[in-house]
Amino acid sequence: MRPSRLVGGGWRIWAVVPFKGPVGSKRRLAGLLNEDERARLSLAMLDDVLETLLTVGATGIERVLLLAPATSRMGNVKDHRLLFVGERSDAGTSGSADDKLNGAIGQAQDHAEARGVHGLLIVPGDLPLVRADDIAAVLDAARTAPVVIAPDRAGGGTNALFLTPPSALPPSFGEASFQRHRTLAESAGLTSVVVERPGLALDLDTPADVELLLASDRDSRATRLLHQIGVERHLATLAAVQARSTTI
Repeated sequence: MRPSRLVGGGWRIWAVVPFKGPVGSKRRLAGLLNEDERARLSLAMLDDVLETLLTVGATGIERVLLLAPATSRMGNVKDHRLLFVGERSDAGTSGSADDKLNGAIGQAQDHAEARGVHGLLIVPGDLPLVRADDIAAVLDAARTAPVVIAPDRAGGGTNALFLTPPSALPPSFGEASFQRHRTLAESAGLTSVVVERPGLALDLDTPADVELLLASDRDSRATRLLHQIGVERHLATLAAVQARSTTI
């Protein structure tokens, strides 16, 4: 029998944050930030996400699993509810990055179900604008459906996935995952609800994403770091280079 749809009141919720690690991260920002700056940015965004999920009393999340390579450097957020889970080397046997990611999330699903968890929230570690009210919106939607999906701003990727029970669907993160998760839910006979929130929509992959982050009125570690780095000058230089290339 499926547990009560009422979030809270004994409904046990865990969250999983997949993190590829800071080394070699955010390569699509290579024209804007050097490797060390990109590594620092990835850790700042991770801290933003973890801090939101661990906000006391705001989200109702019992435990947060940080899913990352065993040798990865972690951020600065410390909390007794935060559990680091090193990815197994055999997670995702096909070898592609997406398959490894989904294989690792599958490990976390099994871990949660084995411990009697009712619902699992999967949130990537690169959402610098996510706040407790965004998470609350996903949990509210989970009152009415076993699958809740939050798309990225382009409507192609998945920036949050809530499942009841934790293994209700096999994870299928990667390009075009938003529609894929909806199709998987429909094929499994499960109702899905879409939650669209600005704080869940912006993942930082491109210079355009950086500009949107800087234009936001929400404070974040990532925003402060980018200002400290002087990314505005880098954006102006990049724009000038692109303008020259289009006129040649």
